[in-house]
Amino acid sequence: MKRVRLGLTFLLLFLFLFNFSAFAKSSINNKTSYQLNFKSKILKIGESFNLKVISKSQSVNNLKVAFSSSNNRVASVDKNGRVRAIGVGYAEIRAEIKDKNIRLACIIQVKPNEVEKISLNVRKLNLKVGETYELSAKVYPNNATNKDLIWINSNPEIVEVYNGKVFAKN
Repeated sequence: MKRVRLGLTFLLLFLFLFNFSAFAKSSINNKTSYQLNFKSKILKIGESFNLKVISKSQSVNNLKVAFSSSNNRVASVDKNGRVRAIGVGYAEIRAEIKDKNIRLACIIQVKPNEVEKISLNVRKLNLKVGETYELSAKVYPNNATNKDLIWINSNPEIVEVYNGKVFAKN
């Protein structure tokens, strides 16, 4: 009778451990089988992309996913996973698979849109002493983050330049 109880105890212990380890593996596989199509992304202000939950082993068509941003001043995300770069900095876009209690994240870095070119309204200017002329400048691309100009002059003894206004001196 003791051998039967001992054998039965070992059998129950074995089944418990086997089922527990199978459950643990299943739980781990469920959590790691889902991922986002991007782990991180670098954008410029105004750019956007679609963030999606993907899985090699399971269908993602009927998943209820809630997206959110840790910093809406840097990057926003809509209910469909469309991420848009708003301002310079970092944000974490989170995707929560509701019915599976799984949370995934993508790190977003938003960089400024740098100036690529500046063009002036004239290439050459002939002024007489005492005359003035106001230059105008166009900054490209149009969505450059910082369009502030600093006007400098290579020969201050001949002309002065202040905020684009040229004054002929000598």
